[in-house]
Amino acid sequence: MLLSSSSPPRRSSNQIHLLQSLISCLSLADIITARRLENIYSLVVKTGHLARFIIFGSFVTNKLAPGDVDIFLLMENTFDVSQLSGEAALIFDHIVAQNYEGASIFWIRRLAALEGEEAAVEYWQLKRDGTKRGIVEVVEND
Repeated sequence: MLLSSSSPPRRSSNQIHLLQSLISCLSLADIITARRLENIYSLVVKTGHLARFIIFGSFVTNKLAPGDVDIFLLMENTFDVSQLSGEAALIFDHIVAQNYEGASIFWIRRLAALEGEEAAVEYWQLKRDGTKRGIVEVVEND
């Protein structure tokens, strides 16, 4: 799902719909980025501690050549990054994730959202100039 940065409302999308929308892009670079995003999502879900998965930045705009993928993760309070190994552990190290997956991944546990979850999500929706950007939250089908 591609959103204009001028349309600040948050959107929700399930993983399959999001991936299908992203793959409809014409460029090979976009398809590769979408596959990276799918891999990141899969790794995070497999931890069993994902609360919310938010995508923001140029990848959810109409920008023709988006840069990296920007992701904010809200994890359950029981999440312990030291218990991860392999590829999953790489995703939760910001610098390593940037080099390995080309993604800027920011994460906190629910208890660290001092002003609440919604305030934490809204923080990532704000641009430096104070305007709001479009964001996408990936949600599971029930």
